[in-house]
Amino acid sequence: MKEIQNRDDSRKRTVYVVYGRDHIACETIHTHLKAFNLHLLEKDDVVAKLTKETSPFVGDILTAAFEEAQAIIVLLTGEDRVRLREQFWESHDARYEKEFWPQSGQDQIFEAGYAFGISPDRTILVQIGHVRPFSDIAGRYMLHFGNPGDEKADRRALWRRLEKAGCILPPLDS
Repeated sequence: MKEIQNRDDSRKRTVYVVYGRDHIACETIHTHLKAFNLHLLEKDDVVAKLTKETSPFVGDILTAAFEEAQAIIVLLTGEDRVRLREQFWESHDARYEKEFWPQSGQDQIFEAGYAFGISPDRTILVQIGHVRPFSDIAGRYMLHFGNPGDEKADRRALWRRLEKAGCILPPLDS
C-alpha cells in the first residue's frame, strides 16, 4: 500500500512539457518547475522507458506521459511565421489572417489538441510572447508569459494552475 502511495506522490510531482524550438522559453518554464520542486519528464525518457516502441506515435508518447505525469504544460511559442493565403482573405478577417504573425509549430498545436483530448483538466497552456491564435483554441483561457517585470506574476499564475491540476507543490513564495 505504501508503494502505491509513493508512486502516486511521485506522479503528482511530475510534469511533462511540450515545446518547440524556443529553448529559452522552455528553460524559463523549467526554471519555474524546478523552483516548485517538480520533476520534469523528458520526451526521450518517455520514449525510452515508458512506451513499448522504438518509434512510437506522438499520441502514444503523450498517453504514456499522462500516465506518469500529473500535468502537461504546452508551450505555445512563435517559431513559425504564417498568414492566410491572399486568395482566401475576406473583408472581415483579423490582422493576423492577412499579415505574417508568429505561430506555434504544427507539432505544438497538434500535441495541445491531443493533450486536451486525453485530459483537459491536467493540460496547461502557456503562451510565451506574441503568438497568432489558432481557431480551435479560441475561448480557452491560457497563461501569457513574457512581459518584462512580470516574472513573479507568471510564477504565481503557473503555481495556481499546477495546483489545480493536482500537483504536489511547496508553499508559494510571495
